[in-house]
Amino acid sequence: MRYLNVFLLIFFLMIGNIVYSQSNQNEIIKQNRDLIVCPDTTICEGESVNIWASGASFYQWFPSTGLNATTISSPTASPINTIVYHVTGYYSGDESVSNGDFTQGNNDFTTQYSYNSNLLNEGTYFVGTDASFHHSDFVGHDHTTGTGNFMIINGSPGVNIIVWSQAIEVIPNTEYSFSTWVCTLAGQPNEVARLQFSINGEQLGEVFTAPSDYNNWQQFYQIWNSGTATQATITILNKNTLSSGNDFGLDDISFVPIISTTDSVTVTVSPTTGFFIFDTICAGTNYSENGFYIENPTIGTSNHYLEFVNSMGCDSLVILGLTTINPPIPSLLLDSICQYESYNLNGLIFTAMQDTTVIQYIMTENGCDSMITLFLTVFPTFTIDTTVVICVGDTFSGLGFTAWESGIYTDSAQTTHGCDSSVILRLNVTTPTVYTIFGGGADCSGETAIPFSMEDSDFGVSYRVYCNGLLVETVLGTGEAMVLGPYWQRGVFTVQSVINDQCLAWMNGTVIIKNISTPPEREIQHN
Repeated sequence: MRYLNVFLLIFFLMIGNIVYSQSNQNEIIKQNRDLIVCPDTTICEGESVNIWASGASFYQWFPSTGLNATTISSPTASPINTIVYHVTGYYSGDESVSNGDFTQGNNDFTTQYSYNSNLLNEGTYFVGTDASFHHSDFVGHDHTTGTGNFMIINGSPGVNIIVWSQAIEVIPNTEYSFSTWVCTLAGQPNEVARLQFSINGEQLGEVFTAPSDYNNWQQFYQIWNSGTATQATITILNKNTLSSGNDFGLDDISFVPIISTTDSVTVTVSPTTGFFIFDTICAGTNYSENGFYIENPTIGTSNHYLEFVNSMGCDSLVILGLTTINPPIPSLLLDSICQYESYNLNGLIFTAMQDTTVIQYIMTENGCDSMITLFLTVFPTFTIDTTVVICVGDTFSGLGFTAWESGIYTDSAQTTHGCDSSVILRLNVTTPTVYTIFGGGADCSGETAIPFSMEDSDFGVSYRVYCNGLLVETVLGTGEAMVLGPYWQRGVFTVQSVINDQCLAWMNGTVIIKNISTPPEREIQHN
């Protein structure tokens, strides 16, 4: 019995030392990491301020009231009332997993798989640098550098076969972050490993499905609280029991304590002060009372604000509730009439001959003066008097007329604005006069220009001279006989008269100008 008591004493001393050592480690971690928070601050009501903390790995602010985020180091606070914000800073402790990156080879963990450099059989594994060295169908390298060690595994078809396990001493009532990286070495997407992680027999998170493509590392990450536990046995099982595919790699297995420190920041909200004023005004007038100037306020009730600084240095408001009553007759009128018509503006009758602006003051039934401004557009009535020349045999169609004989035609019409107007058409039918051309001749040398004549002409009429159908020149008639040319061209000449580019007539006759070759000189023979 005495030996039993001694044993129990030694056991409890050991447990106490472990707990003390773990608690001491916790305090050392805290002492080596300082949580720094911003000073308490004061803001005016309605303002925002950035509060901050530094020195931790990540943060949690509470309460969340008025914060735009609760897990960043520097959230923006917009509280309505004075509030105390608490922030907990979390620090990562030292790595607890031994040989989690497999740099020490096949050591410091337990497994129910068989260790073999040849991984053709299911349920075997090897710690190496290149999966293809150990199975011709495997593709994969380590997660960190691509050249280091990792655990290369040919998945077992057995149920609940332990892939990797390690027992670790832990600090009670402490958060731990567990993570590992997983890749697929071979197999189709429906054949990849499905890994279950557990601590002390309790599953950690959801079953993790390995990536569908080869050598693509993905991370499993979960937070675990130790509670009263002093040891954590981490176990990894493969829930996929297929013999085909089901080949995967593990690397960088990590289990790290997370230590927290809490501090607080007080944000004092200084309230704004304000006054409410209610007033009434007639429409169409400007308001200039109580420090306000409001130009032509809208009809109805509207709020207006005037800022000032109170004794706490915060902007405050005077709020004016202004009611604008007695809507007047519309203050701006746009209208139109035709010349010589009369217009009635609220009993004011007048006739306008041109665009006119009329300003009228009236009193509404509620006693508010109103001003009406009328912009009156006056559209003219007018007469269209047009002279048109056509050729004999042509017909003029336009302005509401269809005519082919010379004369004066009249009609009435309305403008696009509905004003009565009249239309006068003076139609002249033109018949070109035909004259005779004559002359021309021949030139034996071919070096002399030759003219020809036209017996008469009409003054101002254009005459086109053609040679062999090609236009040579255009001359204007003088009202008398004309000499045309002289011309260097040789050929058949014709003349055409042109009136208004419409009425055409060929002159009577043609003229030929030609060149006669000089015969060769003959030798005179003497008898």
